[in-house]
Amino acid sequence: SLYKLGRNHLFLGDLAAADSCFQELSHSDDATWRVSGLVALSYAPMYEGRLQEAIGVLDRGINLIEEDPELKLSQHLHFQKAVAYEIAGDLEQALEQIQTAIQINREQSPNNHTYKRHFLIHVLARLGELQEAERVAVEMGQNRKPARDTLRHAFARGAIELFGGNPSTALPFYKRAAEDTVIPYVPANIMAARTYFDLGRPEDGLAELAKLETDHSDFRLFLTPWSALTHYYRAKGHEMLGDSARAMEEYHTFVELWEDADPNIDELKDARIRLANLQNPL
Repeated sequence: SLYKLGRNHLFLGDLAAADSCFQELSHSDDATWRVSGLVALSYAPMYEGRLQEAIGVLDRGINLIEEDPELKLSQHLHFQKAVAYEIAGDLEQALEQIQTAIQINREQSPNNHTYKRHFLIHVLARLGELQEAERVAVEMGQNRKPARDTLRHAFARGAIELFGGNPSTALPFYKRAAEDTVIPYVPANIMAARTYFDLGRPEDGLAELAKLETDHSDFRLFLTPWSALTHYYRAKGHEMLGDSARAMEEYHTFVELWEDADPNIDELKDARIRLANLQNPL
């Protein structure tokens, strides 16, 4: 399909070819595929850290959906906006967008009580709103049905513990969330690795990130900024181990990938500083 072809082009680094596939998909005769194409047009800029550009693409898609009575599923575009804002560090906007996505989904699927709640809890926990995060987690736990809901619930519990200052307690939850081998959930592996790093266990953190190296799944595509961040976290792990050469290689890959990224992303600023320090040690 055009979607899979675009996905493969993206992860092979041919972003122009990927964008061409997604452009064609966004003009499909099938309404559902048109929405998929509108979402997918944000993937290339998000993968390169051009988050404000991606948000603009998503806003245009949302406007098209509002103008076309055949099109629904705008919650997926709002979720993508939430992902972009969260990586950009604008957590208030991320919260607003994920709440909008959940509300739209509730109107279209009243019996789905778990849609994206794990990401809502992650954002709430990052904002320090731990009591509200806990409330949503309890509600999510009561309504989870498929096995994947259980894994996403574990991710949510990990966020509450980590941002509540308890990395040791967070780690088993993140490891449980990362056990999905059918559709690997990139943020779970990254957060497990980050928690290992916080606990001074870089080897284990790198082992978590290694699980993502051959994953070209649709879900990885759906979370392209997180996928790009694997280079940053691998670099940090190698730096902690004292392997400067491999750390510089990963930092350089990340900085080069995000050469045209929004300049104020925390991980990008940190990577540039760390790379410069490794290249010019005192």
